[in-house]
Amino acid sequence: MPGIHLRTPPFDWTCGHCRKVVTLTAEHYHSGYRHLSVAETKAGETALVFSAASCPNPDCRELTLAVRLAEYKPSLGHAYSIGTAGDPIEEWMLLPAHRDSDA
Repeated sequence: MPGIHLRTPPFDWTCGHCRKVVTLTAEHYHSGYRHLSVAETKAGETALVFSAASCPNPDCRELTLAVRLAEYKPSLGHAYSIGTAGDPIEEWMLLPAHRDSDA
């Protein structure tokens, strides 16, 4: 799910489990972030960003879960902005789990 963090449904998406193109609605997608309230690090202020999707394909219905560590910085017009999909500090796809046979 990299690159779809903090999107507003509905949007088209390819499930990593069944490989079908489906439309995710609010019922099947949730995302958010949490500012990490710790002393500033070498990366600056950071936030943990997550996104979760349940595949609406009735033959699949698997959970996809991704987490990203991103820069949390002041932004014009907003109190803060979260780093965009192009500049995560780190990103992890938790589900589906990576399998060597998928490489």
